[in-house]
Amino acid sequence: MIDRELKDITEADLQRLIETPVMESDRIEYKVQITLTLDDSKKKFLASIASFANASGGDLIYGMEADNGRPVALKALANFNPDAESIRIRDLIRTGIAPTVFTAETQAVSLSSGGEVLVIRVRKTWAGAHMVTYGGDNRFYIRHGGARRMMDVTEIRSAFTLSESTIERVQRFRLERLGAILSDDTPCPLAGKAALVFHIVPVRAFDPAFRPNLRAIDKLQTLLRPIAASGWGLRQEFDGVYATEGSRTEDSSGYIFLFRNGALEVVDTGCLNAMGEQRLIPSLSFEEHLFDGLPNWLSALEAVGVEPPVVLMLSLLNAKGYHMAVTPGVRGRGTHAISRDHLHVPGTVLETLSIESKNQDTPLNAFAILRPHVDAVWNACGFWQSNYYDAEGKWTGRSG
Repeated sequence: MIDRELKDITEADLQRLIETPVMESDRIEYKVQITLTLDDSKKKFLASIASFANASGGDLIYGMEADNGRPVALKALANFNPDAESIRIRDLIRTGIAPTVFTAETQAVSLSSGGEVLVIRVRKTWAGAHMVTYGGDNRFYIRHGGARRMMDVTEIRSAFTLSESTIERVQRFRLERLGAILSDDTPCPLAGKAALVFHIVPVRAFDPAFRPNLRAIDKLQTLLRPIAASGWGLRQEFDGVYATEGSRTEDSSGYIFLFRNGALEVVDTGCLNAMGEQRLIPSLSFEEHLFDGLPNWLSALEAVGVEPPVVLMLSLLNAKGYHMAVTPGVRGRGTHAISRDHLHVPGTVLETLSIESKNQDTPLNAFAILRPHVDAVWNACGFWQSNYYDAEGKWTGRSG
């Protein structure tokens, strides 16, 4: 794999593969042309994508001539339309591999002599193993010894076992952190006991070789704005860095903690701020804070070197007795109060860190991604779903 962000790869980086040279391996493969017209060529292409996802990830470079695995020359792809080809590749991957590989990204690289080559980066999967289903292939592939081969039964079983253990570790991290918050073991004192907590945990968080560059966030502190904060500061701590309003000793309405392992913890007590006997969740602002925050939180993780996939998890602590305010700005009650102390909404696996913050025409937008999370909280208050989505599933911000 080329040691650069995919979007930053240039012709000079590709030329260095030739000059060094960098031989084909388990993490890099060269092809002189990309042809996806015949079923056989599509199956081979999908097998290459799945083999990288099932192994350690890697780069496929189309437009690189190779001699016995040694790169020798860059050659512009014939009749190549970067935008159209990227869409065709994405659609083929999503329909020809199960479960879908969302970790494949494309990048066209312009050549000084004219034309482009194509780099496809595939990251290691979290989902056990991917099978090529196109054309009834129904086989698992993996990269090994610089080539592609079929996985054996033991490797397939191990891949799914590893996937299960990873999810267990993510869940354990979440429960340990919630326990710490309930025990007041937080980087700053909190103003209230009832809290909204949102975790983003990279699957690689438990890889000992993974070391995010936390210093990169120093120049991007706006991405770590605590919920509803008007001003905040970034502070270092043994386990990472965090942003909060006020000083270390003042009670705060919340904070955002970026851990050394790349996990992100968002805590807010202002959203569940009981006023006398009224225990109400401000339904509109509750959702708006999450929708506005998620794109920034993911961008913060990307800035420090976190790679997808990540697991998104919403929790409400000490929420028993809270009702959903059904009309924004009016203290109207929902059908019933939350009946348990803590809500642990099931997590969502996200295969990208780049999502839409406003446009709802693509499924990769904050409103669609977070809908299962907010619906679950409305369910706990006696509703079938959030009142702010229309019949087509679009978030309107208006109570239905």
